[in-house]
Amino acid sequence: MATSHPPQPPPTSQPTPSPTTKKSGQPAQSKGSSATFKHFKITVSRITQDGSRVRMLAKVCVRSLPPDPQGNRTRISWDPWSIRAGSKTIDPSSPRTALKKKFSPDATYKVGQCASGWIPFTTDETVTRIRYANGVGDRAVWDATDLSAKPKTETTEPKPAPRKRPKVDRAAKDYRNCTALNRDYPHGVGRPGARDRTRNGSQRVTNFEANRPLYDANSESDRDGDGIACEKP
Repeated sequence: MATSHPPQPPPTSQPTPSPTTKKSGQPAQSKGSSATFKHFKITVSRITQDGSRVRMLAKVCVRSLPPDPQGNRTRISWDPWSIRAGSKTIDPSSPRTALKKKFSPDATYKVGQCASGWIPFTTDETVTRIRYANGVGDRAVWDATDLSAKPKTETTEPKPAPRKRPKVDRAAKDYRNCTALNRDYPHGVGRPGARDRTRNGSQRVTNFEANRPLYDANSESDRDGDGIACEKP
């Protein structure tokens, strides 16, 4: 004789999860996008903002050596990066606490190698744009609210520097201080390709004397470590 079973209740429907709400002022997250140039491939994958702490995940790969390499390597640093928030352009700034997987502030790499990690910034305003501009004329701008969109890019061939008479007698002079150095070099001295690190949107110094031996002799006067000593506009 067959055993009867009580009827089973109909399956209960599971509630549909509500969509996640994005924090106000927080840029949208995505897999990011890349800008490919002759010597470098630049990728911005992510940007986060928690109060005034902004973190950007970036990667720079060497495709070929640019002009004036350091042997078989080239320099990659924070210098080309900045963000736009409100009406201000903001450069990277070292965080007060240790940052895991940080993009190296200044290092050298071979062809095929990449620098990657988080680059820190500080601002209370919402980030709208990310900009990369290196010393060989490559420019890329990302929309911080949609990193999946391709960045706007351009490359400007650097103008050849006018020929100057070599300053053999002063090429590697070690000046006592910036006051003495600026008498001979009013805008400072720096490594070729160095980029002035500024704060609060102030104008960058670009007309410094590019002279590696002279900079090396006076590198103790490079207070902000940007490769330029005693820079003045």
